[in-house]
Amino acid sequence: MRAAVDFAQSHSAEHIELSVDDAQQLLAAISTALQTPSLPPPSAVSRFMSPADLAALTGMKRYSKQADWFKRTYGADVTRRDDGSIVMTWVTYEALNAKLYGVAPAAPLEPTFELCFD
Repeated sequence: MRAAVDFAQSHSAEHIELSVDDAQQLLAAISTALQTPSLPPPSAVSRFMSPADLAALTGMKRYSKQADWFKRTYGADVTRRDDGSIVMTWVTYEALNAKLYGVAPAAPLEPTFELCFD
């Protein structure tokens, strides 16, 4: 994505005329950026978000304010511990983002079968 930003800044004008080569380079940079996963490293995929992660994400330090942020942003009630802190995995957070932005994978089809009791 940095290549696309650099390109846009070097061609700063309201209307940009691109050569075919420039357009192909820009599209390639954007395509590469879009294919880059936003998930944390594979070793951390199933891990819980740390209190520092949650504070950085929400911009809030208090657990109740963090929970309010998730409700307001995603419409989701989060699971909380006895002390009020939020329990959230990185996978759950990515799923909430995917749903919010309309890129969630389609739900798997329910298998259709018939039970026969003889």
